Amino acid sequence: MEQERRRLLQEQGFQVLATLGKGAFGHVYQVQKEGLGIIAAKVMNEEEFDIREWRAGFQLTQDADNPFLLKYNSTQMFGIITVILMEFANIGNLDSIIEAKKDIPLPIIRVIMKQI
Repeated sequence: MEQERRRLLQEQGFQVLATLGKGAFGHVYQVQKEGLGIIAAKVMNEEEFDIREWRAGFQLTQDADNPFLLKYNSTQMFGIITVILMEFANIGNLDSIIEAKKDIPLPIIRVIMKQI
């Protein structure tokens, strides 16, 4: 299944740079495509995708003045697979930040707290 997800992204013109995460609701990849640059692509099965939840999230992220929200670019459906394209954040997930046990500058803490 992992190879199928990667192949689907490649067929859509994306270069898969890295796997960012795997969870109950799909896999997230760091991808690159001309015209879009480096972004994140979340690939999930159709039954795990809630269109109402996505629309609400998309609407919330369209506030261009809020630097604390990741922007959703689009969603595409390919048969039973859904791909959500979103802004790439290189900070990782909260668990990885906590496990690193490094001092985090206050401005970064503010950004993280704003997203929680």
